[in-house]
Amino acid sequence: MILRFTLPFRTAWGQRLVVCGSLPSLGQWDPTQALSLHYHSDSGLWSQEISLPAGELASVEYKYLLLDERDGGRYWEWGPNRHVQAAAGSFTQIVLTDFWRAPALPENELYTAAFTEALLRRPAPMAAPAPAVAARPCVSSCRPRGSSRCTSSACWAPMPPSGPGMRPRPCRCRMPTTRPGPPK
Repeated sequence: MILRFTLPFRTAWGQRLVVCGSLPSLGQWDPTQALSLHYHSDSGLWSQEISLPAGELASVEYKYLLLDERDGGRYWEWGPNRHVQAAAGSFTQIVLTDFWRAPALPENELYTAAFTEALLRRPAPMAAPAPAVAARPCVSSCRPRGSSRCTSSACWAPMPPSGPGMRPRPCRCRMPTTRPGPPK
């Protein structure tokens, strides 16, 4: 069986396209062993064909890779791996005419970082809640002389003023309070 890959793609000087995939003839996902495509200037297509033993093509995964020999860059096409499935002996030749999948294409724009990390960002899963802090008892008299505020570090609620002959009002911090004892 013959498997032919074709891809229209415009490259710059020093760039070339390869097909990397699950078959040994496609490099078994090793870019250094991938199948190199040949450029046809009259059609603008990159293409190459491989011959496979009769039983080898049951399911093939592959992806295109742009190799830039100017800076050593490797640029995989965007998106999931491509799949081909064919029953053994049903065809003598399969021609795969593909198009380079780039993230800038309209059908791929919602998957770019601008959308997935900003505009359509999903909240991160919450971590376990922090343990509750035990309440500290109020250790001050909660109403020092001449003050309308509780002096406890646990409470800074204002106290209503009290005049002569009025009893001191309790702290509103809802913490247990202790009154100072007689001087010793």
